Amino acid sequence: MGVTVGGVEGVTGGREGRRHGRAGGGVTVGRGKAGGDTIGLANDMRTEQRRKLRTHHGQLLTLLNEWDPAGIIGAGEGRDRYGALADALLDALGDSLSETEITALLEREITGKYGRKPADASRFATKVIAWSHLASGE
Repeated sequence: MGVTVGGVEGVTGGREGRRHGRAGGGVTVGRGKAGGDTIGLANDMRTEQRRKLRTHHGQLLTLLNEWDPAGIIGAGEGRDRYGALADALLDALGDSLSETEITALLEREITGKYGRKPADASRFATKVIAWSHLASGE
């Protein structure tokens, strides 16, 4: 059975629903003839947000690897060894933590995971905050 939602044709229920990958029915919504719809726009926005997050994560990981606070990259460890720290920093930056709070986070995380207090954590926190402002366009 066909259904139109917001000017977009779709298929619901029964065999037709299963044929479109929806066991047990439901509504399958595709793009309308105009080439776009609200669902497609929302998906495009989420895709763009994920792309930016991956880009920011990669850039932050590069900064962490250059700093190499635990000395593991210089010892031949993989590029992604600071990935969890990059995630924590992105969260901290998103929460607008202060330089002091980010410094404490860096010291706590690196000391806890690698057993050594990082040198120049405060300077790196300042650098990360400046990078964040540039990356977000502020």
